[in-house]
Amino acid sequence: MPLLNKLKYQKVAPWRDAKLFLIICEGERREVQYFNYFDGLSRRLKVIAIPNESGKSAPKHLQTNAEKAAREYEDGGEYELWIAMDMDKWQAKDLHDIQSFCNEKGWSTAFSNPCFEVWLYFHFEKKSLTAKALHQCKTWKQVVDKLGNSGFDSAYHPNLIEAAIQNSKYNYEGDGYFPKVGSTQIHGLGEQIYELVKDVLNDFE
Repeated sequence: MPLLNKLKYQKVAPWRDAKLFLIICEGERREVQYFNYFDGLSRRLKVIAIPNESGKSAPKHLQTNAEKAAREYEDGGEYELWIAMDMDKWQAKDLHDIQSFCNEKGWSTAFSNPCFEVWLYFHFEKKSLTAKALHQCKTWKQVVDKLGNSGFDSAYHPNLIEAAIQNSKYNYEGDGYFPKVGSTQIHGLGEQIYELVKDVLNDFE
């Protein structure tokens, strides 16, 4: 598939009834850049990706960010709020707390184990890593930085989201609410976004 360079694509204004996705990101940069690729890609979709504030990425801070975003951006139309976070730094109680918080609010979570780079990896690869250091974020980041020869680029590689969804789902292993090491739940969010932009991506192809 040819890659749609979002930097050269003319952004379109969303329709009045476009579906809004509020995505609360644990990270400050990579996750936000990735999800922002889809904003303006289709008139059916509006994406607002919200980074952590001043490096405050603990679950309690993400909950605060989520409530603030809902108050600020929810306008009575159709919307989904997702909290996208890594599992590498947090205790089981922290993860269960944020899952319970979202369940009560009717919001969604998308955990990656150990980190968001697992999701980026599946844009290129069909099988998960098998290295002993699978649980280390630095392992995934080193691999992602070499994908496509020059590393994952959020200016156009999100265009490969359909393959990422398929690869992520095929390799997914879970333990209750949470993914096992080498798995990510971002494909659940990815499916919702892809449904609204696939016509644009298919037309481009």
